[in-house]
Amino acid sequence: MTWRSLPMLALAGLLVPASVWVTLKAVFPEANDPAAAETARWVERTGYALLGYVGLHFSLLAAIAIGCIVVMVMKGPGYEADPYPLVDAERPAPGRRSEHGLDG
Repeated sequence: MTWRSLPMLALAGLLVPASVWVTLKAVFPEANDPAAAETARWVERTGYALLGYVGLHFSLLAAIAIGCIVVMVMKGPGYEADPYPLVDAERPAPGRRSEHGLDG
């Protein structure tokens, strides 16, 4: 996972519980009979559980974002090394010694 996927994960972590809550409110409308009161209590508790899930989700995303920032700071900017021109392509030229003296 990269830091670029965090906004989409945040949006998904907000929209999925919201859609579940809206669906529950639409499927189980509140009424005056005792059976509906128990169902309404269950829907309300489920709403609180979904709020807890959203809080947990965003706190985990914040921890992951902090970790991504630490990694980006520790790695530093990307750079390319200076080119090193090779004198010989595959093998040293015959009769020529290298600088370190380890010719084979």
